[in-house]
Amino acid sequence: MRSARYAGEGASDGENLAKLIEHAPAGSALRYVCVIAFVDPASGEELTFEGTLAGTMAAAPAGSGGFGYDPVFLPEGGDGQTTVAELDDAEKDAISHRGRAARLLAARLVT
Repeated sequence: MRSARYAGEGASDGENLAKLIEHAPAGSALRYVCVIAFVDPASGEELTFEGTLAGTMAAAPAGSGGFGYDPVFLPEGGDGQTTVAELDDAEKDAISHRGRAARLLAARLVT
């Protein structure tokens, strides 16, 4: 799914979230995916780094942190009640799909 345009071209985060709540029952599998592409300027080698965060759909939105689908996203490995929107910045960064992809890229750059 193209998550930024889920409710249509130009839809707000709130409109996208409302459509997801309407169509995905609590307990549905969810996954955030981030892919960072990098081209080595010296060799021209093209690399991609993927980070994912699996979870499930909450019964109702909770929390004011984050954006997008975070209020209904219960991360895998969590307590099953706390949404991504309820995590503090350090907790979110530790499990974030974007953080995971960025850490993979950073590790490659230092080798």
